[in-house]
Amino acid sequence: MFGSVLFLPWWITIIFAIGFLFMFNAYEIMLWGILADLLYGAPVESFYKIQFLFTIGFMLFFVASYFLKKKLMFYDI
Repeated sequence: MFGSVLFLPWWITIIFAIGFLFMFNAYEIMLWGILADLLYGAPVESFYKIQFLFTIGFMLFFVASYFLKKKLMFYDI
């Protein structure tokens, strides 16, 4: 995940983050979001100048995966 944040495009990093969330209980995904925002984050005009988009997105992915894992038949908690 660290290499993905540093060397790969943002969309590949998001794909890896989603996969990482479903393979592990990845609480550290939020730290990777903070790292990505500190390195590459800039205020986005269309999102009301919010700078921490990766952090917010990875937090939403974490919460969604937490609830979705309980509903999936093939995922054993």
